[in-house]
Amino acid sequence: MRVCAACGGRNMEEFYRQAAVPVHSVLLFPTRARARRCPRGQIRLGACQDCGLVTNLDFDPHLLDYGEQYEENQGYSPTFDAFHRDLAAAWIRRYGLHGKRLLEIGCGKGEFLSLLCESGGNRGLGFDPAFTRARSRARGEVEFVRELYSSANAAQDVDFVCCKMTLEHVHRPTELLDALRSGIAENTSVVFQVPNAARIFDEGAFWDIYYEHCHYFSRRALEALFHGCGFALDAVETAYQDQYLFVHARSRSAAPSAAGSGRTPVAEMASALEGKLAQWRAWFQESGTQRIVLWGGGSKAVALLSALTVPDRVHCVVDINPHRQQTFLPPAGHKIVAPQDLPGIDPQIVVVMNPVYEAEIRQALAALGLTPRLVMMR
Repeated sequence: MRVCAACGGRNMEEFYRQAAVPVHSVLLFPTRARARRCPRGQIRLGACQDCGLVTNLDFDPHLLDYGEQYEENQGYSPTFDAFHRDLAAAWIRRYGLHGKRLLEIGCGKGEFLSLLCESGGNRGLGFDPAFTRARSRARGEVEFVRELYSSANAAQDVDFVCCKMTLEHVHRPTELLDALRSGIAENTSVVFQVPNAARIFDEGAFWDIYYEHCHYFSRRALEALFHGCGFALDAVETAYQDQYLFVHARSRSAAPSAAGSGRTPVAEMASALEGKLAQWRAWFQESGTQRIVLWGGGSKAVALLSALTVPDRVHCVVDINPHRQQTFLPPAGHKIVAPQDLPGIDPQIVVVMNPVYEAEIRQALAALGLTPRLVMMR
């Protein structure tokens, strides 16, 4: 029996397994051989019938190494950069972030925190073990700590806290939230962003299931977690074509309150995943000898190649992030190339790993004089 990490419930129902999965999806591997020898782990998903949290029951945090070679940056995409800028402007308006002290948990290379500080004249403090000064394009008054945020450094005099795409990596999320609530003043506004689990499991998006993500949060699971840790919820919202889920909350000293419950449809979730797996296996088989490249050299490509095991059907992977180019992708060691390399490859099919970038990718291909067929991963 496994205790739910969000609500403490003891009714976890298993529904999906995958063996020998790369434990890191955006770690840079300098050679094909090293990518093929990447550390691997097991995925065994279970869903809490009390709050809906989905958890990898076989997750081992000791397998992970979030260091300088961890390349999570999406900011080289004009589409994503515009989203980030709009998001920063919206939060500055919503929370009056002018001349404030801001904290970001899991700040990556510091781009978003720097944007908040520069745009609003704020001061920032960011925590992330993968932060590297050489890679930082930090602007404004920002301090970075190359550590995980924890109870050891939780006491911070700040006016606003954000945490983007990090909570799903945290093995014991209640410990992080308890440390946060005890370390900041009452009524401090906090915003957390996570992948939207409802979209993943409704659509059967197996390419969005990664070993690093030990938890998958639906709206109900987020509400249970934050209520249980004593936060008052102001709003739960989706964005980026429903790919992201945002919880807006405030720290409170009051006793935790109960969140609503409901059924977690594990049979339907399992069926959706198996259906999409079968659909894409058949598609790769039916594509014959056409030259296929994947556009997007991050987590989605690693998850797809791990789940389908079709290495001979994919020629290479393309990514606009220059730090990923000329490295190799686990599990089979596909080379990551730059868009400028594609004319020499002459792809016949480009599989777009995230359809939100379709227009951007079409424009890039047209500029290169290429007209491959685009297939959306959905």
